[in-house]
Amino acid sequence: MRSFHSDSEYFEFLDGLNGALTSDIMLAAGRLAMEFPWLRPEEAKAICTDWRARKHR
Repeated sequence: MRSFHSDSEYFEFLDGLNGALTSDIMLAAGRLAMEFPWLRPEEAKAICTDWRARKHR
C-alpha cells in the first residue's frame, strides 16, 4: 500500500537528484527513503520505478 503523500512530491525530489544516482534504482530508492523516512523500502522502489517509467514516455 502506498503512503498518502502525492507521488509528485517524490518525483520532484527524484528530478533533483544527480543523474548517476537515478540511473541505479536501488540507490535512488535508498535516497528517497532517507528523505521521506515514512516510506517503506518497497514503496520507495515502486515510486522510483513509476518515476523512471514516466520519464521514458
